[in-house]
Amino acid sequence: MKDERHPMTTMYKYNIGHPEPIAVECETPCWPNLDADGDKIYENSHFLSKAAAFEELIKNLNARVEMDKARIKEFEINLASINDRLATFAPILQEAQQKAQEK
Repeated sequence: MKDERHPMTTMYKYNIGHPEPIAVECETPCWPNLDADGDKIYENSHFLSKAAAFEELIKNLNARVEMDKARIKEFEINLASINDRLATFAPILQEAQQKAQEK
């Protein structure tokens, strides 16, 4: 609801789970105020233009994707190391078990 004594400003924020910024009304478009949804306004969470919100959303999503790719690569390296250990010790275990039963 627009109050002429306190004109509302449209700002844009993004939700990392959605592909497009969301328009939201703000009485005072700066920190530490709240938007109409009750979310605190920060300089990196609310933007005066949809283009700026898209830019930040894409930058944030790209960082998350690259970080996850790096983590997957790290897990693949660790998995390869574990598989190498398994390939080394599993036959030794089997041989030890056989020798123990022979005695």
